[in-house]
Amino acid sequence: MAVKIQKKVSGEWIDAGVSENTACDKEVTIFPKLKDGDSCSSDGDCTSMLCKNNRCAAKAGSGKPCGKDGECESGVCKNECLEPRSLDVGASCVDKRQCKSGLCNDSKCKKADGVKVKNKYGGDKCMYASENRKGANVKFTTCKDDSDKMFWRKRSDDSYESAAYPGLCPRVGGSAC
Repeated sequence: MAVKIQKKVSGEWIDAGVSENTACDKEVTIFPKLKDGDSCSSDGDCTSMLCKNNRCAAKAGSGKPCGKDGECESGVCKNECLEPRSLDVGASCVDKRQCKSGLCNDSKCKKADGVKVKNKYGGDKCMYASENRKGANVKFTTCKDDSDKMFWRKRSDDSYESAAYPGLCPRVGGSAC
């Protein structure tokens, strides 16, 4: 079967070529993502993943006005694009995603609190959350580390959630709470 490739020219989709497809038994049409300024109907149409006022648009940088998270390069919008996980404990914040600790209370970044979870097989190894949700992992390092990634909070269902990355829970085969 063939793969038909189309591109948008002056608002119309036209054939841009054909490629042999030996892996499929059906004809497939590929519509490439649109560049900034092209006419669109949804975010998924655009290379930038932002369709604003029916036009593909570039995402805004830090400090620029925004209406939703998807309009910002950082993915964090509170009337303006904010830098994620960039503020230290004590800094002024409007959203928990701004704080390195993941905690913003009374407009200040707060220190993560919770317990450390020690490796049951002994040694000085405690569980930590290695990074944010995308590609999240639970690993072990020395229990002497007191950074936010080391702390876990007990939830109402008796599972534990990362204090640094709320929504990250250690699970066999996954990390979602």
